[in-house]
Amino acid sequence: MRVTTICLRLIGLDAEYVRIAEAVKPQHGVSLEVVQTLDGLSAQTHRRRDVVIARGMDADALCALPCSELILVTEGGFPESGTEALMDVWVNPGQREFACRLNALVARLTRLANLEWNNLYFRTFLKTVPDCAWIKGSDGLHYAMSDSFLKMAGKTEAECMEKSHAFIWGLTEEEFENSPIACKESDAIVLHTGKLGVFEETVAVGSEIRRFATYKNAIRDTDGAILGTCGVARDVTDFWRVQAELSHLLANIPLGALILDRQNRVRLANPFAEQMFRGVGVSELEHMRCLPNGDFEGKFSELIRRDFPDISLNDAMSREAGETFVRYVIRDILDAKGEITGQIALLRDMTTEHRASHSLWLSSHVDQLTNVFNRRYFYESAKPSKVGGVILADLDLFKQLNDRYGHKAGDRCLQMVAALLKSIVPGVARLGGDEFAAYLPDTPKEEIFRLATEINRQFEASPELREMDVHISIGVSVIGQEGKSGLDDLMHMADAAMYANKRQKAALRKMNHDI
Repeated sequence: MRVTTICLRLIGLDAEYVRIAEAVKPQHGVSLEVVQTLDGLSAQTHRRRDVVIARGMDADALCALPCSELILVTEGGFPESGTEALMDVWVNPGQREFACRLNALVARLTRLANLEWNNLYFRTFLKTVPDCAWIKGSDGLHYAMSDSFLKMAGKTEAECMEKSHAFIWGLTEEEFENSPIACKESDAIVLHTGKLGVFEETVAVGSEIRRFATYKNAIRDTDGAILGTCGVARDVTDFWRVQAELSHLLANIPLGALILDRQNRVRLANPFAEQMFRGVGVSELEHMRCLPNGDFEGKFSELIRRDFPDISLNDAMSREAGETFVRYVIRDILDAKGEITGQIALLRDMTTEHRASHSLWLSSHVDQLTNVFNRRYFYESAKPSKVGGVILADLDLFKQLNDRYGHKAGDRCLQMVAALLKSIVPGVARLGGDEFAAYLPDTPKEEIFRLATEINRQFEASPELREMDVHISIGVSVIGQEGKSGLDDLMHMADAAMYANKRQKAALRKMNHDI
């Protein structure tokens, strides 16, 4: 920024001197006023750098002029009075001497003006900085401070000028020498290295300890010697407290928490997450890649294979992870502008809940005596199909077994029959009493009849069941039979077929008994 800061006023000078001054004017950006008498001067416009060069004037009259510098050009010798206000006396200078003296004067005043402007710029900037900012000498005393610094310290600029850190922040000599809140170490580092340093520091502000992110650098003279330090400190106490509270929260919640950066690498894992991953042999989570594919609920091993490419599960680890069930939720972390800065993944160990839920499901869908599916599961799990059918089985002479040997023997018989049926048709269900059924969707008719035949063969070949003198009757129905495909229709047709088989076997047994 170019600002005219010097007003050169020539009073009573010869024309050759004026021409020299006019040549100087564009070089230094000065304003020039030429008059012959004091009465011709205009009102003063430059308070700080009004320079008067006069010739043939009364020294006392000149001394009354409001100017920063007053130079008298004389024919010979110093005036006898008025010398106390004179900056210099040029005795009968030639044109070259006048030009030399004038150029030197204007250059010196320009440098001073520039220094003043620079100082004004600096102090204005310092006052505008919203953070705490300061200038320190190598002696540790403060020579410039921002308004934020003064407000934080609760002191005026005059009270802080050329004062130490201990004085400004109210530390005792012992605290200043030994306490980390004295900030001595960071000052010493910058003065020693001469380089910019970034520090996290604490300062006692009244009765409160506040945290700052501090930037400090060395101040050098033109020869490179270190004169002191300058610093800017941003108060991050509130952010630090939020961070501490978040860390405390993450450390104590009964959930695994992973904080991911923009590169999908783990930057923070809370203790619960570390414990969960240690359970499957993973000891180090930091910097591990996580490629989230949305929320998940299921086996921990499946989640690891899906979202954690850096983890290789061996058989033992896979078994351990396969027995752990988790609920996994992934959400974006947004900054103040709404831009994604990372993600947070929360892991909840659902193993206990899963086992309880599975146990409840088993109790309501599995027959407790025979450990095969029950009537409820049989009807709830049935799904429409274009091919398939039903195998229905019922025991013959089971009531006689119960009457002869008691219900304990009957229960043992039912368990043996259920185990035999399950080995052939895994989806078999006990409908009640001694009746069993299997719904076989998407199964060809030939396979259904083969399974029914195999059930009958293995039943009749069992020595234990033959010793109990029980037999089995089987009915089969297939989808499309009589144009019907609903489960109720299939059950009705299988039931009819089973009772036909039961009557046939009963007649055969009677004939054998009569013979």
